[in-house]
Amino acid sequence: MNLIQRKYIFKAYELIIYINSFCAILGFIANVPLFKAYSTVRFGYIGFIPAQNEASLFWLIALFYSFYIYKEEKKKLPLVFSVIACLLLGTKAAWICVLVSVPWFFYKLYPNTGKKIVAFLLLATMVFVCVYYEKISEYLKSVEMFSYFVWRLDKMDAVSIFLSGRDGFIYRFIETLDSWSWPNYLFGGVLTEGNSHITTEMDLLDLIMIFGFVGAVIFLLIYKQIFSQIHRSYKTMFSVLFFSMAFIGGHVLWSALNAVYLCLFICKTMKIYKT
Repeated sequence: MNLIQRKYIFKAYELIIYINSFCAILGFIANVPLFKAYSTVRFGYIGFIPAQNEASLFWLIALFYSFYIYKEEKKKLPLVFSVIACLLLGTKAAWICVLVSVPWFFYKLYPNTGKKIVAFLLLATMVFVCVYYEKISEYLKSVEMFSYFVWRLDKMDAVSIFLSGRDGFIYRFIETLDSWSWPNYLFGGVLTEGNSHITTEMDLLDLIMIFGFVGAVIFLLIYKQIFSQIHRSYKTMFSVLFFSMAFIGGHVLWSALNAVYLCLFICKTMKIYKT
């Protein structure tokens, strides 16, 4: 494949970013049911991506890809649309990506002053939240984007909110381990209980359920080898967010939808592409 062909492949990926972000924005403005992330009243607009977890990973990859081409090629629109789409998606994973990535991007662009400014903003935000917690909580209840999480926080503890109720699945996962023999611990266990599948919808735990501890280590070593190809400036932060997403959600480590986009991000940043 020559450089011209590669150029058009990356342009096609950027077009996909534009289309999905535009559909999410249109869904938000015009309240289009087709583009909603949830069938309930919960806030979220997803575009054409079929599932929320898949969409969270899609926008994580798009964020880092878009920042790279902004930094190296001065293209602003993909990054702007990616940030907006992350906020409109309405998932915790997508919001965490924005809250962590954007200050980090700012630091990478302005390394001399960025660290001080980001530290000051974080400290000021923490103080503001502590002082005005009650007023902020009341205000967020009236905002559609946050009302669902504020409502759930009144009904459930913070851990359940963070894990979207998957903490109950973790207890079942632990109970399942008690019935395993040593081959199960090494290579995986029984994944059904009657007619029900025993999964936690948390990839790093389900990885053990499927492959056992030995298989899980081998699986993650393969990912380590893949991620080693990412440019060192982006590798650590991207890996932290990627595996954090795999811990609190599912369809990350084996997302067929995002495998191609992950490869495109890696190819864009790796040294081989530049040569």
